[in-house]
Amino acid sequence: MSNYTPPIRVISPKTSVSNVRPLLDRGADDWSAALLDWDGQPSCALRWNGSSPSPDQDPHPGNPQSRGRPTWFVIPGELTVPVLEAILAMGPSGPGIDSANAETLTKQAIETFARAQAQSQQGEGRLRELVREVVLEMKANGEI
Repeated sequence: MSNYTPPIRVISPKTSVSNVRPLLDRGADDWSAALLDWDGQPSCALRWNGSSPSPDQDPHPGNPQSRGRPTWFVIPGELTVPVLEAILAMGPSGPGIDSANAETLTKQAIETFARAQAQSQQGEGRLRELVREVVLEMKANGEI
């Protein structure tokens, strides 16, 4: 017997997690990856799966977990594309996962997250330039 929960069934906390699409599931005593919506935002998440019980240890629900319920660790935005690229290189797979569909989802997610990251970086660059312009104008006017 195992305390392993398939990634498609890791939906806690229900107020934050929806639309779970597993990409990789290495089974008990290993890890899983999925695309999901976290508070309505597309995200990539990982988790260590639950353990198989041994005679001297109780089964573990995996990590992260909350009050014994398996949960996900949402990957920070700037790490999402490299993590998805690594999953793609490994080959999305696992019990109950349609590998071809998971590969397609992974490729689409890489494009989407890369585009969002590029737009964010452009916005940050424009903001820095605007702040610089304001500071230079304030200096020229003797305000600072």
